[in-house]
Amino acid sequence: VFAHLDHREKNGYMRMTLDIALRGSAERVPSVVYVADEGNPAFLGPAPVEAIAGHILRSSGPSGRNADYLLELDAALRAMGAEDDHVRDLARRVSLR
Repeated sequence: VFAHLDHREKNGYMRMTLDIALRGSAERVPSVVYVADEGNPAFLGPAPVEAIAGHILRSSGPSGRNADYLLELDAALRAMGAEDDHVRDLARRVSLR
């Protein structure tokens, strides 16, 4: 089930399963997330949003450019009515360059 995602996130990311709370609801649903920690060479750590946007613009992986992934993620979240302020800000900054 996760073969495609495991390939895309193969740069040392850990796959974790956890329950998340949906906004505006007490419901919790099982979810899969990929997490990088300080031991991952791709870990950027805390950084200003402009630095993160620049890193995204310079980076790519086995599935393509990170900027394309970010812009598609932002569009998908908005289409679902699940906008994320951080993703939206990064997408705006990346699309302006």
